[in-house]
Formats: sequence, C-alpha cells, structure tokens
Amino acid sequence: MKRIFNFVLAGCVAAAFVACDDSLDTESYTKQNTSNFPATVNDVNNELAATYGVMNNMNNFPLEMPYYVDDMMSDDCFGGGGDGDDAPKAIEHYTLFNAGAYDNFWQQGYKGIARANALISTIDNVEWNGDTNARNQACGEGYFMRALYTFWLTQHFGDIPLITSTTVPNPCPDASAENEIFPQILSDLVSASKLMNKKIDGHATKYAAEALLARAYMFYQGFYKEAGELAKASLAPVELVAQEGVDNTTLTKDAVVAALQDVVTNGGYQLMADYRSLWQYSNRVIKKDYPYIQDMTEMFKNGCAEEIFQIRFGNAATYAGDPQTLYPLAYTNYISLYSGLRCNDDAAGSGLVNGEANTFPFGQGWGMSPVAPNMINDWKNAETVDGKADPRRQASVIDCQNDLEHYVFTTSCTEDGGFAPKKYITVTALSNADGSKVQTWGQTDDYTWWAFEEGWGGKSGANNMQEGHYEDYYLIRYADVLLMLTELTGDAQYMNQVRARVGLPSHSYTWQNIKNERRFELAFEGLRYQDLRRWSGINADANSEICQALQKQDGQDINVMGTWTKMKHMTSSWATRYVQTKGFLPKPEAQVQLSNGAMKQNAGWDVAEATYKKLY
Repeated sequence: MKRIFNFVLAGCVAAAFVACDDSLDTESYTKQNTSNFPATVNDVNNELAATYGVMNNMNNFPLEMPYYVDDMMSDDCFGGGGDGDDAPKAIEHYTLFNAGAYDNFWQQGYKGIARANALISTIDNVEWNGDTNARNQACGEGYFMRALYTFWLTQHFGDIPLITSTTVPNPCPDASAENEIFPQILSDLVSASKLMNKKIDGHATKYAAEALLARAYMFYQGFYKEAGELAKASLAPVELVAQEGVDNTTLTKDAVVAALQDVVTNGGYQLMADYRSLWQYSNRVIKKDYPYIQDMTEMFKNGCAEEIFQIRFGNAATYAGDPQTLYPLAYTNYISLYSGLRCNDDAAGSGLVNGEANTFPFGQGWGMSPVAPNMINDWKNAETVDGKADPRRQASVIDCQNDLEHYVFTTSCTEDGGFAPKKYITVTALSNADGSKVQTWGQTDDYTWWAFEEGWGGKSGANNMQEGHYEDYYLIRYADVLLMLTELTGDAQYMNQVRARVGLPSHSYTWQNIKNERRFELAFEGLRYQDLRRWSGINADANSEICQALQKQDGQDINVMGTWTKMKHMTSSWATRYVQTKGFLPKPEAQVQLSNGAMKQNAGWDVAEATYKKLY
C-alpha cells in the first residue's frame, strides 16, 4: 500500500493558487522553501508523496472528483441521492447549485501542479551520488503528475492558467487549451515516459505515462481538432515543448501507437482471467455467502496485474477534523459510500432498509450516481445485435429489484431507476471467511467486508460504514490500453482480447463497435463522458452523438421518494445545456473575480438555464 504523507511543501499550499499571486513562491508553513529544499533523496520522496497525496485530497470531496463528476455528467448515470442532495443533481443536469461548487477541485488541481513544479525545478538540488536512474525516475514522476492534474483541469474547465514553474505571474491569464495547454500536457507525458525507468509500488511508471499520453492525445485530436474516427483520420503532428526528455519536436499518431504497443509488449500487465475479480464484491470473505461469485477461483485483490495506475487508500480515514484543511476522509474510497444503496425508511412501509441482509452483499450509502435505465437499454440492444448476453452487465450493474432479496425505494430517494453501479459500491459481510464472526447489522465498526480482510482488520475510524472502504480506484487499466490501440489503428485483435476475456465472440473493427466496447468494458470508471465529448468535437450541436446520447435520459422511469415518475431536465434539456456549455464546468467564480479579468468564465454558465431548480 502506498504511504501518503501530509507534507507541506514550499509554494504548494499558500492559497493553493487562489489568485495566482506571489504566495505560490513564498515560504511554506514548515519554513522550507525552494532555496533549501529538497536537500536529500528522502526529501524528494516526501515531495513525491505530497504530490500523489493531492489525489487523495481530491477524494475528500467526491462531488468534485473529476472521474466521479464525469460519471454523473454522462448518459450512463443520474445524479440521484436524497431529496435534500442538490449537488449531484446539479452536476447531472448541468446546472449550478452553489457558486463555489468546484472550488476544491480547482484548488487541489493547482496544488498538485505546484508540488510537481517544485519537484521538477529542484530535482538537482540533491546529490544523487551517480544514481541517474533514481533521479530520472523521480523527475519523470513529477512530469507525469503535472500532466495528470493539468489534464483533469483542462478537460473540465477548458482555457485555464498554464503554470509550469514555481514563479507564477500576477495576474495569471487563461492559456489556450488547444494551442498551449495540450501541447504542454503531451510534452510532459513524453518527458515522463522517457525519464521513468522502474516500477515502484504505488508510483507512476513509464507505462502509465505512455497510456495517459494516448488518452490525452486522443482527447486533443477528437475534441479540439474534431478528427472523428481516429483509425481513419489523417492527423497533423503536434508541436511539442522543448524540455528534458523530449527528443523529437513533434508527436505523431505513429509515436502514440508505438507507446501503447510498448505497454503491451514490455509492461508486464495482463487482463485478469475473470472480469469479476477486478471488483471488491468478488472477495474471499463473502464468497461462501454470495452465490454469484461461488464459481470463482481468482478473487479480488488490490494491486492486480491489470492495474497500470490507480488511487490507493489506507485505513486512516475519520470524520474528525476540518475537511477543508485536514482532508480526514482522503484515505477511504469515498465513491463506495456515495454510490451505496440509499438506506433510510422504505416508502412502501415494509419495515426493511437497504444495506442489511436483504440487500447483501451491497451496503448502505447515499444513493448517488444511480445507473440510468437508458444505459441498460442500450446495452441490451447491443447484446441483441451480437446474439450473446454480455456477462459484464451483471458484473457491472446491480438490477436492484431482481438481483437483491428485497430492495427498498426509500422515502428520500430521487432519480432511482432501480439500477446501481456495482464496481465500487459498498460491500458488506455476513460472516468472516471461516464463519467465526457473524455480522450484526448496525455495528458500524465491522460493517464492510474490509473489517474481516487480513491486513486491514477492524474499523478505520469512528464509523466503518462511512470510512471503511479501501478498493483501489483504477485511473488506467490494461483493458483501456488494448481498446485505445484498436481505436487508433483499426486493428480489432486488441479489442477482441478484451471480448474474449468475458467469453464474447470476436468483432470486426467498426467505429461503432469500438465505441460500444469502451462503454461496456469501462462502464462507471469515469471515462464515458470524455469519450463522448471527443467523438463529438468541440462544436457539437444538438444532433451530435453526445447530445443525442444525453437526451435519452429524458422520459426514463425513476422513483422519487417511493413514487414512480418520469425523468426530465430541470431547466431545459440536456442537449441545450451541453451545447451552451460545450460540456465544460463553470470556473469557480471566486477565482475569476480574483483574477481581475485575466480569466474568463466559461460560456453557458451565465444564462437562466444554468440556475438550479429544485424538482423534488
């Protein structure tokens, strides 16, 4: 398990890029600064841990995590939650409930960039004693993390300030995402892939850099350059930034394909033989009690051979302390709780609640990001064409009314179509693997299966139901690499490896086939929304693929506080809101105001349709 340090670094936390001012280059709270730190290799390791730790800090605010936001903004999930939960529904309906809704995403993203910049710029302050490989690995990890945070911010906010050094201008203007930021992201990933040279548990590798390079390149070419079908498109080389590790002046499609092929040939990754083993519900603790996994031999384990880059967690989460400064829930996989089954009173009066024996093995939570019925319909229609049911559907989705003994539509549920995402949802245990300890519902110290898992045992804090979730969150896994290769080359062999893993017949390459394969293989992993955006291009209109997909949510059957009704947009339509915003989030208004005109608010967030309207 990767250790997470809460080390405060010069230029990393002072205002967390609140106003792009000189505070980013001042002494930190520890009195260390770029003139005296780092001084040792251990200091560099602490810098790296702090840079990675920002991913966990983002996790402290689930409704601002980019990948979770993307699930709710896609056509695959609704916002859901309780009748008082406005934020998830605001995300899903492309409206704004609170002007500061994405402040933490913005601030944490730039904090990560600042930490990476500090590492890159001071890497040679340290005496490496001839260990060039260690020096280059650490520097490459800095480039990788800077690229990742910049990529997340730019995908979601568009033109933003581009910060690549510890010296930050004041004011700090927006840079062009198309012409400045994406070439820098791609350059950073080239640098990272050339400099990194080893695998270290919990760290980025050259193979993670090569995979993320492909993801960023495909988004850039699809969204900004509107390249369409990448396998058949003629793509102009991208001009790269001159910096360490960048040997060529341009990046070509062939070079990106070669990078992915390097992951396949030399990375040592492989598809897990059983798709179910990727997800925590296939754990050994509950196997004897959960019929769906009793035929399995390969069980779930964090750190599996398919993981290329992930967010790791540790059992140190607690509700104690100020979440704005201490990030006490950064070390639990908070998505498990947020997507858990809504658990209050049964609107039908049965006396049952979700998250107990009647919904075993799936536990309580806030009921957010419920699966949209239109997604299930699309999946079934694709299966009809193929002639064989896709086993990944049952492995990825809980059909709550049919898969569970008794599912409850609660007195506070909203936008609940009766389907829940299965991959990261709370998983409970009836008893220990040897049968020695029986679950008593309501004892939150042993609520999740992790309390019985060797090496994790016991509660993490005061409330295990909310804090005890440690499943790795996959940011990049090997199946995605294979699917990107097919999409870039038109060679179906890579896609068919993914299909063969779940017993599906081979497909020939078509653009629609690879689109379907990405949607179903990677369902609820935070990728669908940005895939739709790049397939539609920056100038997408109401007839575009993404708008047509989003509009399928309209009229779907949903349960609201125990009553069935129809899904509708709260202010206009999904197509209208997408066209108005181009799919970007609003920049935090406080940041825009502090910039004194150097930053511009994104389009579509100053219109009447952007104002949140309470539907339930």
